[in-house]
Amino acid sequence: SLPPALVELSYLNYEPGAYYKRHVDVIDDQSNTQTSGQDDDAVSRQRRGRQHKRAISMILFLGDGSNNNIDGFYSDCDDDDCYSSSQRPWDVRKDGGALRIHDSPFVQFTGQPLKRSSDDMDTPTLFSDIPPTSGTMVLFHSAQIPHEVLETNRNRVCVVAWFCTPV
Repeated sequence: SLPPALVELSYLNYEPGAYYKRHVDVIDDQSNTQTSGQDDDAVSRQRRGRQHKRAISMILFLGDGSNNNIDGFYSDCDDDDCYSSSQRPWDVRKDGGALRIHDSPFVQFTGQPLKRSSDDMDTPTLFSDIPPTSGTMVLFHSAQIPHEVLETNRNRVCVVAWFCTPV
C-alpha cells in the first residue's frame, strides 16, 4: 500500500473564466510550475520541508459539479435533448476547459487529434486537447509532461492527485 504521506490530493472547481498556465507538476526551487493566485512567499513555504517528490499525476474529471438530475428527470432542455448540465456532453469549442498536453510522446496516446501550435512560428510544438468529460481519468509522469488547463466557460470539476516518491 502507498503511505498517505506520499499522496497529495486536491478537489478543484474551475469557475467560468478560470485556467491554469502551462507547467509541469514539480515543486522545487528549479520548477517552472506556474501558480495561479499564489504569491511567491506562499510557494516558497510550500517547497521548504518537502520530504517527497511528485512522480505520477492523476486527473479525474467530474463534469461541471451540478446536481440537477433528480429521479431521471433532466432540468435543462434544448430542443429534443434534455440533460442536466452535468449530464450534457462537454463541447470543448463551446465550454472550453480542455486539458492541453504539450510536446511529449504522450500526445500521441491521448486518443485525441494532434495539433501544431502557431504561437511561435520558429519552434512549433505538437499538442493534444483532452476534453474534461466526466469519468475520464488521465495519468502521466509529473516531471515530464508539460500541460495546461485552457480557459473554461462552464464549471469544470476534477480530483487531482500526485503519487510521490521519498526524496
